[in-house]
Amino acid sequence: MKKFSSPFLLAVMICSLVTTPLLSSHATAVGPDETATALPSVLIPEPAQSVPPAVQQIINGLFQVFNNVVIPFADKVNQWKNDAQAAAQKTVADFTGCPSPAAQNLYNDLRTKRTNLDQTIAMATQQDQAAQQARTNCRNQVPTNYRPACDAAYNGLPFAGIRVSAQAARNSVNAAMTALRNLRCISGCNQTASLLFPTVTVQPTTLNVRTPSAQVCTQWRPGTLGFDTNTSGTTLSATVTAQLPACTRTETVSACNWDLRVLLPVLQRVRLVPPEVTPANIQITVPNRTIRVVSGLTQSCSQPYRVCKTISTNANFQVDLTNNPLTNLQNVMNGISSQCTEWLTVGCSNPPFGLTATYQNVQVPDLTRAQISWSGGRLQPGSVTVDLTQAQFSVACRAESLNLPGVPQLNIGTQRVNFPFLCLQPQMRTLVANP
Repeated sequence: MKKFSSPFLLAVMICSLVTTPLLSSHATAVGPDETATALPSVLIPEPAQSVPPAVQQIINGLFQVFNNVVIPFADKVNQWKNDAQAAAQKTVADFTGCPSPAAQNLYNDLRTKRTNLDQTIAMATQQDQAAQQARTNCRNQVPTNYRPACDAAYNGLPFAGIRVSAQAARNSVNAAMTALRNLRCISGCNQTASLLFPTVTVQPTTLNVRTPSAQVCTQWRPGTLGFDTNTSGTTLSATVTAQLPACTRTETVSACNWDLRVLLPVLQRVRLVPPEVTPANIQITVPNRTIRVVSGLTQSCSQPYRVCKTISTNANFQVDLTNNPLTNLQNVMNGISSQCTEWLTVGCSNPPFGLTATYQNVQVPDLTRAQISWSGGRLQPGSVTVDLTQAQFSVACRAESLNLPGVPQLNIGTQRVNFPFLCLQPQMRTLVANP
């Protein structure tokens, strides 16, 4: 610690004709941990003439009170300002733990420095105010020609400069403390992720019934897997964007045992068959056509979709579900694969849902090209091609047994998998526990 020492011998140019050289010693700011030492007097460049002894005696008498003034921590001000500016650049990544003991210690150190700087500012302000009063008193007591010597005595004191520097350092400390208070870290998890994944099983669909018509599937969509968040943003769901497997095109197949006693009057009414034709003279021939239908679904998987259910640590991993959730989830799973102790197969990526459609060609009646012919007795033989799928002929259709692959039917369910180590809503708190 240093202190101000030596009598004030203050030199100034009094006027163009009356000036003298004098010696001046500057008061020095010190900290309380240093030994007070007197600094050597500083020789002011010799002016043309000296201040009269009586005037010098007045100046010394007013300013000598500041010779041994101690300003606490003034010698620390610049270093503390640099320390504060470095602390203000800290980020959460610079600390461990949440809250962080190291961050708390740094904050406490800044708080102590701020308290000490308050002392420095208060003492420097007090002494500067006293020095200003001494200058005023000096200017009132000496002749007008020698007032510049009073100003020089005041200007040789460091109190105003110490106050300004200490205030700037205090501002830097405040800024650093504010920056540390605003740092937030993840201390836990408010909402962990869960996976809603669709499950698909196949129902038997072979048709072997007596019916006038039935539908068969001629085009199958395998589906695609996808993930998205639900509306609350707290659940990872595959059901939102997953395109489930389904039949996308069907065809109606009719198989009729035609009642000629009912059909013939209709044909005669629309003048397709002569009125003299009787049921005994008429014959119906329905050709077949070949169609390709889905005959079944094979369940097998060459690329299962697996997720980690349990990991070997208590860590929490953040997962972003707002954009590309499937990719983000897969990236997290890849990153923790070495820590995973339990894997769960939740579906199949290839083929989607583990289902592959099989097709077969089947022969079905082509009622659009039914051949109606008649002959016998005195009838003029004849024939006509008729589209028996028209609604007016349906009254003559009697159900006939069909044995065809029906449209595949799926049971769609959902399974939920919870991920206690995947955090959707992290629990945030201040890095400094006690700001």
